Amino acid sequence: MKTQRSNQLYQKACEELSLINQTWQKRNNDSVSFLVCQSIKECICNFLQSYLLMKKGKLSRSKSIAGLVNQCAEINEQFKKIDLRWISCKDCNFNTEADVFCTSTQRVQICTLIANGIKKLIDDKTLS
Repeated sequence: MKTQRSNQLYQKACEELSLINQTWQKRNNDSVSFLVCQSIKECICNFLQSYLLMKKGKLSRSKSIAGLVNQCAEINEQFKKIDLRWISCKDCNFNTEADVFCTSTQRVQICTLIANGIKKLIDDKTLS
């Protein structure tokens, strides 16, 4: 059951990342940046939750991206290399009043690179 849920989260994150990468190629306004920003946030949370579920056998209670990264780093130190300074949205929930979304092209581009890096890290570590 845990493997199935982990695979579902991972697959959802992969689909989101693919859509993000395609959408980002066509960017031309702030609304695209906003959409990509929202999708990156969900994608990163799903990738990290998937990894934790696969490696620990349960979903994390942490709702912060930093908390999830720290838990992943307890399993594999490579996660410590993830630079979260560019990620303004710190919470995996979408209905918080403190939620921050980016429309800056540079910031969204960096967050997209971070999401792609997390996917690569998870792919490399789950196959070994």
